[in-house]
Amino acid sequence: MFSSNELELIRFCARLGEDADSEERLRRLWKAVDTEQLAHLSVRHGLVGLVYRRVSQALGASVSPEDLAPIRSAFYAGARAFSQVTGELGDLLQALESAGVVVVPLKGVSIAEAAYDDPTLRAHGDIDVLLKRRDIPIAREYLVEQGYETEIQLEEEAGYLDSQLGYEFVKGSLTVELHWSFIPRTLGIALDVDASFASLERVTVAGHPTFALAFPDRILFLAAHGGKHCWDTLKWIRDVAGLIEMTPHPDWEAVLVRARESHSERILLLGLHLAASVFDAQLPAEVVNRIQADPKVEKLAQDVVNKFVLEDLDCEDENARALFRLALRTRMADKLPYFVHLIQLATKPTERDEQALSLPRGLRFLYPAVRTVRISREFGAEAIRHFGRILRSTLSSR
Repeated sequence: MFSSNELELIRFCARLGEDADSEERLRRLWKAVDTEQLAHLSVRHGLVGLVYRRVSQALGASVSPEDLAPIRSAFYAGARAFSQVTGELGDLLQALESAGVVVVPLKGVSIAEAAYDDPTLRAHGDIDVLLKRRDIPIAREYLVEQGYETEIQLEEEAGYLDSQLGYEFVKGSLTVELHWSFIPRTLGIALDVDASFASLERVTVAGHPTFALAFPDRILFLAAHGGKHCWDTLKWIRDVAGLIEMTPHPDWEAVLVRARESHSERILLLGLHLAASVFDAQLPAEVVNRIQADPKVEKLAQDVVNKFVLEDLDCEDENARALFRLALRTRMADKLPYFVHLIQLATKPTERDEQALSLPRGLRFLYPAVRTVRISREFGAEAIRHFGRILRSTLSSR
């Protein structure tokens, strides 16, 4: 699948399936890789644990300690981070539940325990939890008491919660992010948080009883999160594949219904198609038929593999990000909010615009026009072509 030997070895180590010649294929790939680059990409894509386990177990003594050292070192560093994050998450869950708060861990430790046979094999970052907006003050008070800091002042909180969907608290190397919504409204994905809370499942995460999204909501959230970030990290695709593999009797009919209700069927189908094509997740015929019925899904999957993963094209690249996100949507009503958001971002005045032309307070509303003129002069035809591509993608019926 990948022309890069390093990426292909990572994919091979993280696959769900086994072939008769798996060990021999792994041996051939190992001989062809640059081990330093392999370690770098394994960490970059959050799968160093799976790579280390598979290589060390399958190839054993045939791999020199020097060659394996970068991967081993990265794996053990990740395992130590997992232990720290798990402990902190467990304390947070216990404290909030004692205060009567329903809290749902998202991604991180929660998905590691649900989608991997050994949760330490998945790389971890921030602690993300979902809770109802009314419970944010309780969570904030606990986190501040524990030494976490936030840039948002208490008097700014109400306005911040109205305009954002993540509330970040930092303590040393640890970051906790509180969520009361799934995806920004500007992305045109209507995932209903209240409906998700009504169907939560009781589980154990980080050794503490808590809640998890039901399979239809969790798989749809993972697909929406991956789509938001252009699926540029293989770990997110492996999360989807692993969750499918480790969920007994998933309710695919409910998954497809939720996707249609939230107008995010293509977003879901892309995530499922990537899980199947990259990591060999097994999908039912009804899902495969839906994927095949939308040719755009295959085109987007090729973009993920060839651009965002293979070429390591940063999803923060404005052109690529905008076109990819627009292509995920099928309805004009879902594309327009994001298109308007892009226009607002493009015309939002910067310090350079204010330096270029000093306007009195009463005329500051003209700065978006000043920025538009400056950008047109500075980038000329390329800016016009970029806007044209965005507009065509927005007006496209597919």
